[in-house]
Amino acid sequence: MVDPAPRLVRRSFTAACRAMVVAGYEAAPDGSKAGVLRREGLYQSQIREWTSARGRGAARRLGGRIAQLRAARLILRGCGPRTRG
Repeated sequence: MVDPAPRLVRRSFTAACRAMVVAGYEAAPDGSKAGVLRREGLYQSQIREWTSARGRGAARRLGGRIAQLRAARLILRGCGPRTRG
């Protein structure tokens, strides 16, 4: 018997993509932060975790000026979440 529903695969994000999303969320005006979450398909708790990880220094690549410049470059390339197909 074949299962009609394919198994869902959890998305994973590179550190640069996380930095880009967090920067976009923080730069958005208060009324449009939810739009960033909807566009990226994320929850606010994920943004909070990524931001706190950056603050703790657990993901050094997530913060800093160099990561912001790399994230800005990735915006031009169309960076998105990695998925397995």
